[in-house]
Amino acid sequence: MLSPLPSSLDPLGHLIHAFLTWEASCSHATDALNRLMAFACDYNDLRVCQEDEMMAVLADTDPCAQERCRRLRACLNSLYQRENGLTFRSLVEFDRRQTRRYLNTLDGMVPFVMARIQLMVANQRAMPLDERLLSRLQREGYLPPELALRKAQRLIEKVCESCEETRQAYFAVETLGAGLQQHPPE
Repeated sequence: MLSPLPSSLDPLGHLIHAFLTWEASCSHATDALNRLMAFACDYNDLRVCQEDEMMAVLADTDPCAQERCRRLRACLNSLYQRENGLTFRSLVEFDRRQTRRYLNTLDGMVPFVMARIQLMVANQRAMPLDERLLSRLQREGYLPPELALRKAQRLIEKVCESCEETRQAYFAVETLGAGLQQHPPE
């Protein structure tokens, strides 16, 4: 299965794209990432820009722009303070549990973004799901309707035997959810 993600993303690009994909489609996120990077000189420029400036770039096509911008800026600043720069160099040394703990303690982090970073940057088995994708999987009969988000993530992670298998499952789920409307973050 082909990846719905842009091919040229570095680790910080994955972080930003993951925040933009949270409760939205990959195509929407890729368009939003291109607009953000046209607005900002680099990732550090995004980190220091004002929330309302970032929102002005996204708000016309993203009903969740305020929440997304607030969380993204908080996460970038938290990462900068922890690493003395915008880098994920610590992640390469961590096992799955350490990576999850590290990412979970970044300000603004959400489970979907955390799982995307584990899967795409740290090459660890984690299933990025949000309410939008979960409801599609439930409507299509792939998952029981009463299954909660975290339990659905764990179930898919257990079924997939490798990181690559999990990545292919995620790409398939993203492709299935490509035409869905955005959900407001909860």
